[in-house]
Amino acid sequence: MAYTHAVSKDLNRRARRRDGPFGLRYYAIVYAVEAPEVSRIKFGRTLDMNQRMASLCGSSPVELKLIGSCWMPDDAEAHIHQYLADDHSHYEWFLRTERTRAIAALIASDRVVELAHEIGMSSVVTEHMPSGVSWGRTSFK
Repeated sequence: MAYTHAVSKDLNRRARRRDGPFGLRYYAIVYAVEAPEVSRIKFGRTLDMNQRMASLCGSSPVELKLIGSCWMPDDAEAHIHQYLADDHSHYEWFLRTERTRAIAALIASDRVVELAHEIGMSSVVTEHMPSGVSWGRTSFK
């Protein structure tokens, strides 16, 4: 019982359960950040993009640029990392290749269904589209 509570408490810190384009599940903001000076792109997830960028920029020795962000199922970050494994540099950072730029572009343009298919999450793409919920970050907060 205590273990279940601890797991759900931790999940609430890194994702929010809501009804969205992929059904009722946990969602987080998936983002792509570029370090142009070193030709690297970071893919991560957060619930507060402004706070995350402040934290990343404050601890980075090089300039960072937000490429884009979008709401995705909580496990999308892990799928992105697995999909880009051949381009992995270190931690959540990847070499700036054609593949990493393509994934970053899908994130930046809010093409979440295309992104889900590309990274191997086709099974979560459903016909579920609740009324009043946008596919993008503007009204899906």
